[in-house]
Amino acid sequence: MEITLDIVLRVLRKSLLYIMLFALIAGILAFFVCGFLVQPTYVSKTEINLIGNENAAGGTTAEGNNSWVFANRLLKTCASILDTRDFALKIKEDAGIDYMPSYSISYEDETTIIKIAVSDHNPENAFKIAQEIANNANTHLAEKTVTSVSVVVIDNPVLPIHAASPNAPTFSMIFAVATAFVVLVIQVLKEVLGTKIKDESELRKRYNIPVLASIPDFN
Repeated sequence: MEITLDIVLRVLRKSLLYIMLFALIAGILAFFVCGFLVQPTYVSKTEINLIGNENAAGGTTAEGNNSWVFANRLLKTCASILDTRDFALKIKEDAGIDYMPSYSISYEDETTIIKIAVSDHNPENAFKIAQEIANNANTHLAEKTVTSVSVVVIDNPVLPIHAASPNAPTFSMIFAVATAFVVLVIQVLKEVLGTKIKDESELRKRYNIPVLASIPDFN
């Protein structure tokens, strides 16, 4: 027997409360897990602007200090330097933490701005690490590039108040909807694959044979 829209709608009408109950339980359970069992992660961000000359990052005098070719090379080179283990160890030491800091670096082409996002389970440590990155980026890049690179902090990190993840309401809603869909699919499959005949119309539809007699429903 194939799955049709009529079957799905019939199962939905018949099992709506059942499906909603399971979805509600799943949503509450997901909210509890996010709120009490999953350790929250806090993010503190900073942005720096790079200023250098054409000899840095492998540029040439012919390209000029203001060319996008040089700016793009400078951007990628400095982003790679800040993403090294050497710099992370320096930040770890300066921040006074006993683990390697976790941060991500991103940038957009045709700019000289590097965005750094620090993730940590402790909001104070996330802020402290982001602050140390902003403070040490200028010195570290000047040491690692051919000539000096100046760093201007254009967005100072702030102490995160709210956790970036997990997002308990969103996760709970997604989990509840997914649970409702799974329960609906199971109920539809039970309806389609079941061998029990519920009424005369279903008998005709499933086997396409004439019905000689039927027992009336006295209830």
